[in-house]
Amino acid sequence: VSITSPAEGGTVSGTVQVQANASDDKGVTQVRFLDGATPIGTDTDGSNGWSVSWNTTSAGEGNHSLTAIATDTANQTTTSAAVNVTVDNTPPTVAISSPASGATVTGTITVQANASDASGVSSVTFLLDGSTAIGTDTDGSNGWSVSWNTTSVANGSHELTAGAVDRAGNAATSVPVQVTVDKPLVVDVAVATSLDDVEERADGSVDGTSSDLELLLDGSSLQRAVGLRFTGIDIPQGANVVNAYVQFQVDETSSDATNLVVRGQAADDAAPFATTSFNVTNRTPTTASVPWTPPAWTQVDARGPGQRTSQLEPVLEEIFARPGWAPGNDVVVMITGSGRRIAEAFDGTFAPALHIEFEAGDPAPSVSITSPAEGGTVSGTVQV
Repeated sequence: VSITSPAEGGTVSGTVQVQANASDDKGVTQVRFLDGATPIGTDTDGSNGWSVSWNTTSAGEGNHSLTAIATDTANQTTTSAAVNVTVDNTPPTVAISSPASGATVTGTITVQANASDASGVSSVTFLLDGSTAIGTDTDGSNGWSVSWNTTSVANGSHELTAGAVDRAGNAATSVPVQVTVDKPLVVDVAVATSLDDVEERADGSVDGTSSDLELLLDGSSLQRAVGLRFTGIDIPQGANVVNAYVQFQVDETSSDATNLVVRGQAADDAAPFATTSFNVTNRTPTTASVPWTPPAWTQVDARGPGQRTSQLEPVLEEIFARPGWAPGNDVVVMITGSGRRIAEAFDGTFAPALHIEFEAGDPAPSVSITSPAEGGTVSGTVQV
């Protein structure tokens, strides 16, 4: 006779099956199972194997030694080798350690928990709002944690919990942690007409009919600028820009060394381009500018990170901070510099697009003098 389950050194909880193999030439009539000297039960029908149920909740926590005694038809008995197991009916402890309760979160964050148990923790599962699994960590050697992409849920209040399971199968759930998701809002606006993406030639003439945009060499002639106008930008005054770029698509391949500078027009509501000379470079540029050194464009129709301008946060924040800026106004982006990259235009197969991620800011105050009136005449001491 020998015990086959639970295994030597195992940890058990709740009610488990204690199983044994037993055989004899003349047949086995019964197998008795003991926890130390305490009987667990006797099986007198081995047709489906020799086993009994053991309710470990009455056995006490800690180490236990299980044996099986088999009796044959001649009433001879043999006792198995002992199998030592640990009874653990105590659930683990678990608590979320990050983010803190009341925190505001955005983007992808790490959710962390502290979990412990006398027999060891086997896994920690993190839940959103009590039912949606964020992920499970089965290796706590470097702490219990998962990554959570908050962009997958709506802005507002959410509840995080962690459920830990120990090696005996006992489970516990942490106290909920309340967090506020505040992910950036997104605006995507593409060039909408032929005259919203233009090239200013070396002689100052402006062309808005080309199917491509030369940034900035056109043949052997270096253009003065490329202008892009994006209309109806629905972003509030004073918004905090967290990510912004213009997305292009490759029209022709080029690997020439290219160094560009991207600015905006310093205007509350940028006027449409016209074909009058110098209509791009005669516009007042923003104080802020960003350098852009695009990598080689080696594949026609490529449209990805390599075809995006540098981050335009400082340029756009300067425009959105203007006292006259209002949601729905228009923005002009101007590109100057040297080198050659050839992008599709509105009249080609892809219109350049402006991508903005932002958080609503605190608008600047509005103010106007109400007295004295414009053009009035004053003397002595007056109230302004």
